[in-house]
Amino acid sequence: MREVCLTFAIDRRWALGLRVSPLPSRGYLYGRKNLAVAGQPLVPYWNMNIESRSYFLTASYSIIAADGFLRDKALRLNAGLGWNRTQFGYGEYGSSWDIGDGLDPGDFNRYSVWLDRRPLSALSALVAIESAHYFNSRWSLALDAGFRYVPLRIRGKEISGFIDRKAPTPDQSFILTVPGTTLNLGGFYLGIKLGFHL
Repeated sequence: MREVCLTFAIDRRWALGLRVSPLPSRGYLYGRKNLAVAGQPLVPYWNMNIESRSYFLTASYSIIAADGFLRDKALRLNAGLGWNRTQFGYGEYGSSWDIGDGLDPGDFNRYSVWLDRRPLSALSALVAIESAHYFNSRWSLALDAGFRYVPLRIRGKEISGFIDRKAPTPDQSFILTVPGTTLNLGGFYLGIKLGFHL
């Protein structure tokens, strides 16, 4: 279950609602990149853990409104403005397969850098169209399709890393710059909605 929707009908056409994610959405991104350490080529791995929860205030307009008697189908347009709470953590690590004698500045066993989970907040938006079938006055089943813009705005930051070198060369710390960027955690979606009407 991705979300719970509570909707109040103003009249047969218009309704206001609240969409809440009961459980946070979780994602895991990973990849590789090219890097040079003391002039030596290296292909490190990076990973990013993301946990997100969104809340939307919505308004809907029924192009075709069900009346419970003559028409059991409905077609609605939905739009919403929301608030997104996101946490993410970033890690990067690499290992050298050609360590040498430890006297060359490029010789090292491995390096790693970690950014602890950081909370972020941002405004979000959605647009959707919904086609519903009413089985009776209480229950309905709908197909919901739309687009969500749920931004994750990462601020540029410098974080400290650690290089594990081979003896007798001492270990060393370094600074990694994480560039600022914006990711859309939303996108196009298609869902099924079970409705109970009071």
